[in-house]
Amino acid sequence: MNKKTLPPPPDFDSPEEARDIIHFLWNKLAELEDRLNPNSRKSSVPSSQQALHSKAKNTLILPQ
Repeated sequence: MNKKTLPPPPDFDSPEEARDIIHFLWNKLAELEDRLNPNSRKSSVPSSQQALHSKAKNTLILPQ
C-alpha cells in the first residue's frame, strides 16, 4: 500500500479555528469510512438486486 507524505499539521490562530478544522476533518473521516464500509442502507442498489451474501446475515430459516 502506498502511503502519501502528509504536510505538517496547521498552526491555529484561535481555538475557534482549531474547532472548525477538527469538525471538517471529523466529517471527512466519516465520509471516507462510509466509502470503505458500504452497507445496504447507504447503497444505491435496491436490496432486491443485491447479492445474497450481502443481505441480512442473522436470518434463520426453519424447516416447515
